[in-house]
Amino acid sequence: MTQKSEYIKLCNTNHELPLFWLPWFLDGLVGSNWDVRFSSEDGQLLGAWIFTPQKKYGLQLIPPVPLIKHTGIWLSDALSEPEKIKITEQLLEELPGYDHLEQNFWYSLCNWKPLYWKGFDQKTFYSQEINTEGKELENHFKTLRNNHKRNIKKGNKNLNIEATEDYSILHQCILDSYTRKNQTFKLNENQVKQLTQVCLKKNSGKILVAKYNNEICGAIFFAWDNKRVYYLLGGFNQQFASYGVSTSLIWEGIKISFEQHKIFDFEGSMNANISHFFDGFNTQLKPYFNITHTPNKLFNFYLKTFK
Repeated sequence: MTQKSEYIKLCNTNHELPLFWLPWFLDGLVGSNWDVRFSSEDGQLLGAWIFTPQKKYGLQLIPPVPLIKHTGIWLSDALSEPEKIKITEQLLEELPGYDHLEQNFWYSLCNWKPLYWKGFDQKTFYSQEINTEGKELENHFKTLRNNHKRNIKKGNKNLNIEATEDYSILHQCILDSYTRKNQTFKLNENQVKQLTQVCLKKNSGKILVAKYNNEICGAIFFAWDNKRVYYLLGGFNQQFASYGVSTSLIWEGIKISFEQHKIFDFEGSMNANISHFFDGFNTQLKPYFNITHTPNKLFNFYLKTFK
């Protein structure tokens, strides 16, 4: 039995894994082009390193995947810090050779020293989250920034928000948002289809569309695992901004997280304006590491010189 097939078998009884480490999610987005090294004990996963190898320009790469926010190392929350270091070192030893690696690791890897000792580099990025444990939705609403509360009330009055399986509506709303900001959206319609449909088929996601007088003014996509609800995609028509479209659609996702008793994960941005907007929902910062390593000295020189 290969490591991958054994990992898939263990996943059937492990309920702690994040969405991005689940075999059905990975299969749906990258097919068979993913692999794993893991550590387990008595049938329980303790740690896993997910990677998506690519061969390009004669180089063996482990790149980030546009459809998958996090890959790399996940570690069980039940582990002590010394155990996490030990498993990180074990996974490092088992990882196949490569010329360049870049991944956004999971939140549970808080100590990257074992990677530093091996010549890796890191940047600290931040997501934002709302932990719903022990909280009531109505009470959390009271803690929102005042203009967010006003916009949600406007949305309740003016908008019709409904679920759909039509990914093309979501894609078009996102394109409109990016075009308005003179930016390029990195995912094509087929990739949006892949991401949404694989989650909808597993009852682990929802597309919501907001309409004003039957005119589409925004759409959003949430996905979830056993612990978190993720805000993964969204697009909003600025023409209807005064009706609180973006705030109201995100609030619908927060409501889902309260209903399911899960953390709401904004999959936060390092963009100052977006971060400030998310802050208005009374969020907490959640750091994670962007990890890079380039053992190929010639390619490392190229990256440092021309990138």
